[in-house]
Amino acid sequence: MAKILNIEQDVFFGNVIQQKLKETGFETIVVNSGAVALEQVHLASPDIIVLDMEISTADPFALLREKQSDKTIKDIPIIIISRSGDLAEVKSALNLGVNDYLVKAQLNLDEFVLKIKNQLSKSPAVKNAVNTLMGKKVMWVEDDQFLSDLISRKLGNQGSRLLYSRTGEEALKILETE
Repeated sequence: MAKILNIEQDVFFGNVIQQKLKETGFETIVVNSGAVALEQVHLASPDIIVLDMEISTADPFALLREKQSDKTIKDIPIIIISRSGDLAEVKSALNLGVNDYLVKAQLNLDEFVLKIKNQLSKSPAVKNAVNTLMGKKVMWVEDDQFLSDLISRKLGNQGSRLLYSRTGEEALKILETE
């Protein structure tokens, strides 16, 4: 499960995001103070950071510069949430290593989740975790052929030895021999 650190000053908005991410299967930590944000990045070791550019307890650009200069956290993907989508703000943030952005006034939570998944799919840490499936036996039980084909392709690309069953009964029989 990917871990997301959400640096969000607005407690209500932070809770809305946390709930959506939990429903999607992510572990989420919300930090409401920019003053402790970088400390929390080091403590939590998140897979991705979401930063509210409206945070008033710290300068968000100073946080981005500090993150960029710290070798231990520099490569953690970061998505900013801009209040208005101001082009100068977004461009400055992108120049400081930000991977993607959203505009708070136009925030669509499903789009937000897609952006997070997109960044995680590019992350070396997540790719390395997936690569640990190389040579491993992986079994799944799925009665929908389309979904099963998707799973098969994804796991097959990871070099896994695949064991598949359409039903729970079949799965138990396979497990007895494997």
